[in-house]
Amino acid sequence: MKNLNIYMLLMTVLVFVACDPMKETIDKLDENPPPITADLDFTLTDDDYELSGIPSAEKFHSFSNIDDAKEGIPNILDAKYPQLGKPSSAKVGYDLYQGSVRYIYDDYEADYAGGVVENPIPVYTLQSEDYDEVLGTPNYGNFDNPEDIVIFLNYKYPDASTNDGVLLTYQYYSGGTSTVTATWSKAYDFWYEQRVLSKADGDYEYMQRGSRDYFSSNDDAEEKIPVWLNPQFPYAKAGDRYMVQYLFRDYNDEDDDGKAKEKERIVLNEFNGSVWELVSSIAVSTLKLGHDGNSWVPDNTIKYTMSGADYDFVIIEYESVNAAGVASMATYGNYDLTIWSDDEVTSSLGAVLNENFSSAEEGQKYAISYEVWTGSAGLDLTKLFVMSGGSYVPLNE
Repeated sequence: MKNLNIYMLLMTVLVFVACDPMKETIDKLDENPPPITADLDFTLTDDDYELSGIPSAEKFHSFSNIDDAKEGIPNILDAKYPQLGKPSSAKVGYDLYQGSVRYIYDDYEADYAGGVVENPIPVYTLQSEDYDEVLGTPNYGNFDNPEDIVIFLNYKYPDASTNDGVLLTYQYYSGGTSTVTATWSKAYDFWYEQRVLSKADGDYEYMQRGSRDYFSSNDDAEEKIPVWLNPQFPYAKAGDRYMVQYLFRDYNDEDDDGKAKEKERIVLNEFNGSVWELVSSIAVSTLKLGHDGNSWVPDNTIKYTMSGADYDFVIIEYESVNAAGVASMATYGNYDLTIWSDDEVTSSLGAVLNENFSSAEEGQKYAISYEVWTGSAGLDLTKLFVMSGGSYVPLNE
């Protein structure tokens, strides 16, 4: 009887093991353990750059351009945190070498007796459809902040690189609308308004160049131009940047007649809250990345907040979809979530993005913020979308 009881106990254990509903799941987890996730926020050290796989970064402990950073930082993350997977994120600070003086136009050269040389950069005047592309519709047919001009330039010249420029004419509102013609140039992956020093305006004379309309020393230009900027912008804010183009007479580079060539050069300056300073050759930049399950990829998400014009657009476009919802929106300027379904909200937000950014590149992400009423409280919410196949698709993140 005792042996029988032992036999029955063993059979019970075997049946339990054979029928354990969790065993298959546990076995699969053992074979494919779930990835560890984390949200990283750190700045690269000298040792980190040596993991980048970018020779110049390994040597100088900085990246020479943003493309190198986008390639090298994922290598660093893989080496330092091989255990991390989707949906880990990383915000990484790094040093970006940007130089202090750059040649603008490689093909721009003239001797001092050669007279006026035609500006080699493109000239463009904005049309009404350009404002529509950037600002959406309806709009006032003008810009009222520099950020929108930068958005337009990135849209109009998506392949522009450092030292490219354009002479741009546009309407600008600042207490009144005026026509502005200004040179904008790209440096260090960003567009800046550019001022060309002028002898006629007394710029060189102010910087103690007398009747000469050029510099013969880059060091002299870099020292004096920030001082010249102080009275030019008495209401500058800390962080403002401005690009200045000057004429440089290069006595180490002569033309066929033995005369020093004249070249256009630029310096980028930043207001520190008190005075203008030449931008350092090393800038601290930040790259955001996300783990997609296979590798670390740069996060190109653009943040966008719904404007009054966007709510007006939804009211018109969704009148036949949700009459009660648009009536509430027309009164309160938000989504009443007791009336709007999540599908309707998502659909309308995608329509807003398509209306404002129809020419975005494939894979471009947008985080669109919008106001809602929950029935008891007002909130600001955000949804993520990505441009895919010509339309905006919501991301479930």
